[in-house]
Amino acid sequence: MKTLEEYEELIRQWGESKGIYAQSTWQKQLEKWGSERAELLYAETDKERMDAFGDQYVCLVHVRNMYDEIIKGESRVYAFAHSEDVEIAIMWRDFDGALREIGDLAELYGYEIIECVDMAVTTIFKRTGKMVNGIFEKDA
Repeated sequence: MKTLEEYEELIRQWGESKGIYAQSTWQKQLEKWGSERAELLYAETDKERMDAFGDQYVCLVHVRNMYDEIIKGESRVYAFAHSEDVEIAIMWRDFDGALREIGDLAELYGYEIIECVDMAVTTIFKRTGKMVNGIFEKDA
């Protein structure tokens, strides 16, 4: 199995090939992360939960890559109090911390984040679709 860093590079390459970096924004990808996060609430099987964690990870890799490219290290701190550690990390623009928190949350469910990311990457590499309003919409 690959390392998370290797998966993150594959995710970046996939995003480039699908037009995510050219046709979207980090805010749109954060919106997509929110929809993937909601899927976890309705997941009933291990496969659905692992997929939700992996897809969240993929979205936040795109957010981090796009944000880092635009901001180039500028520190923006938003004083938002949220109860969720992932949300706090995002509000502080600590996307690496948010990725770690998703991994920690997956572990609470009994999953290794690397397995969730592997599942997500294996799935998304087979997807076809198009960019719609800054979000990659997979074909039905």
